[in-house]
Amino acid sequence: GRVTAGNDGMAMASVVAIAPRGAAISALTNPDGTFKIEGLPPGQYYVYAHPLPGALQGEPTPGNILPPVDATGRAFDFGSNFDTLFFPASRTPFVTVTVTAGEAMEGINFSVTRRTTPGIHSVQTYSFPGQLAVKPAQLYSTENPRNFLVATGVGLVQNSQPAPGLQITTLGGFATVPGNAIRPYAPAPGFYVEVGFQFAPFAQEGPGHLLFTRGSDLYVLPNALRLAQRPAPQIASVTWRAEDSSAVVTGQNFGPDTRIHFDGIPAVHRAFDDQGRVVVGLPPALPGHRSAVTAFNSDGQSSLFLQAPYEFVYEGLTETSVAAGITLSTASLPAGTESLVEITAPQLGAAAESGIQAGFSTSDIQVRRLWTAANGRLLANVWVSPAAAGSFASLTLSNGLRLLNQPNALQITASPARLIQASLPPGVTGLVPGTAGQLLVHSPQLAGSPTVSLNGQPTSVISYDSGLLTFVVPANLPTGPIAVRVGMAGEVALPLGVQVLPPPALITSVIAGINQTISEARPARPGEILTVTVSGLPESVSAFGSSPRLTVAVGGIEHRTISVTALGSAVQFQFILLNSVPTG
Repeated sequence: GRVTAGNDGMAMASVVAIAPRGAAISALTNPDGTFKIEGLPPGQYYVYAHPLPGALQGEPTPGNILPPVDATGRAFDFGSNFDTLFFPASRTPFVTVTVTAGEAMEGINFSVTRRTTPGIHSVQTYSFPGQLAVKPAQLYSTENPRNFLVATGVGLVQNSQPAPGLQITTLGGFATVPGNAIRPYAPAPGFYVEVGFQFAPFAQEGPGHLLFTRGSDLYVLPNALRLAQRPAPQIASVTWRAEDSSAVVTGQNFGPDTRIHFDGIPAVHRAFDDQGRVVVGLPPALPGHRSAVTAFNSDGQSSLFLQAPYEFVYEGLTETSVAAGITLSTASLPAGTESLVEITAPQLGAAAESGIQAGFSTSDIQVRRLWTAANGRLLANVWVSPAAAGSFASLTLSNGLRLLNQPNALQITASPARLIQASLPPGVTGLVPGTAGQLLVHSPQLAGSPTVSLNGQPTSVISYDSGLLTFVVPANLPTGPIAVRVGMAGEVALPLGVQVLPPPALITSVIAGINQTISEARPARPGEILTVTVSGLPESVSAFGSSPRLTVAVGGIEHRTISVTALGSAVQFQFILLNSVPTG
């Protein structure tokens, strides 16, 4: 689209696409006023145009951004001030634009009115769930609700009172601001206003956007607040449980979605028990280590809102040494190759659930994929740059809060004269049993018919054309990583680690209300609860679990699950269809 004032294009205007309770994505106009916003997730958006905010003290330019320059290095003008406008031509957002995956929307044009002075701008919001200011404001609507925030910005305050005519409304109708709910903020009335809210019944948690108006001024603040259903979590104790190397965390405002971090490392979530405690796998660390423990809820709140990090001391643990003792299945790899390498690190033991990362001491060697096996065994696809010949590299394993290092773990040798390289095609993540698998094969020095083996067992080649090798994946192949090797003209490539995937899950039914099957004759309606039955999911899937977690997307828009229930070999889950999902 384009932003114009009369016949003139408005340069450096900001055009924003904003979902009523979701993301705001923007672009600046070109010197002729044209703009393009790319990469929007599908859904419903309000679109508005506004000028860049004026430069604040210490900022050299409007919006504190560097202006674009022409071919001679001359900076373009920032453009003039104008009144903020919603598409198609209103100060009030009432028309949404539907964004559909793979399609372009054109004709989003604005005809704006110039103004000589800046309007309201540079607004910031805060809340105080404890003694610390939280930005953006975090509010909750149930259980002793916290229903106010504090705002500051240019044009909000005049003579220690809210500016005459100042009004504040919400985008999306999740709450209202009563007429008497905008008042001076007593601790600092010369800079801040206090804003109170009345929340709509059943308002969903998530980001909330605010509109600030005064006369002809209109200012939109995306993500001005986040709405939650309960207060921030608070940690009371962390207790080590020796029998299973777990930590039991007690406190307030925990739920199945609460996640615990040790020094910023996410601990593996094991359980949320009937006493409201969170049980996690304890990230490995040396005895005596003091770890800062924090709790995070899925609504964006954390225990840091209310307290300093809880200190947990690793006491009573038996590990006393960090001597690595790491071994690799090969002592060397040729330059310009990628190979599956087995790494053995006995110290890892059962702690592998805490998450392991591997890396070498040079960027010429990369670990492209890593699998965790039992008893301290790892499988890694290791890629070596063609420029890495003749060097040694150390290997470092990161596990929880400890590092294991093995000096000179891998030597890089010269690239072979007759080289075969295999890789998965773009977008392919693995092999599915009972189907045809594909590999890209690069062998410029060789010719002939290729062969394929999976974990040492030959399989039939279906076709080989222009480097694309298609072969049979046996139906009885178990899931997990396997070694794939390609041969040609008497040469055999180094093994490549490939994941064998389970068959894709299948949605067997989608029901609304009581036994109302969703179909073309009875489509789903925004706001209603949908019950979906799926076969082929892992038995351990859950709404919040990390091993694995169930996510739901409709029309490319992610939805939060209400419940997840195992039904024999199937899984049934429920979610509320969002209003932002486009029809069709």
